[in-house]
Amino acid sequence: MLQLSLEKAHDIRKFEIELYWKRATYFFAFFTVITAAFGYLFTSKEYFCFSPAAALVGSIISVCFIFVNIGSKYWLCNWEFIIDKLEVYVTGNLYKVYFYDNKYPLRPSVSDINNLISYVILIVWFFELHHFYLPIHYKQPSIFLGFVNFILISFNNHFNFML
Repeated sequence: MLQLSLEKAHDIRKFEIELYWKRATYFFAFFTVITAAFGYLFTSKEYFCFSPAAALVGSIISVCFIFVNIGSKYWLCNWEFIIDKLEVYVTGNLYKVYFYDNKYPLRPSVSDINNLISYVILIVWFFELHHFYLPIHYKQPSIFLGFVNFILISFNNHFNFML
């Protein structure tokens, strides 16, 4: 019974990893299209006024990408925790044994790197929004600084949570 549960947990973990990469590919395709649209709108004299809308859409999709990454990481960690608890009784501590000398104390995670990329993309889109916002509302730059503070606090909280 435990063997079957462990196999099922491994299968679901593999499925979660597969879904993670499908979602990431989906969002990176969106970013490519939106960036191309923004570049076209930004350089076009006719459609320049629509550039902020493209930057806003890019910002919204960036926020969605951050939340999808956090959710995907949660479910991946959930299934890894289940595997961690079940494997002791079936195969022993196979995944807890390391036979190599690790010279680097930090072991980067692909999902953490994608989270970092998603925050960088969000910051870039907010700067693009700021490019249009500042000339219009130059007397109230505190709103943009509020955006920057929100991003920095979110970034800090997210990466402190992962440590």
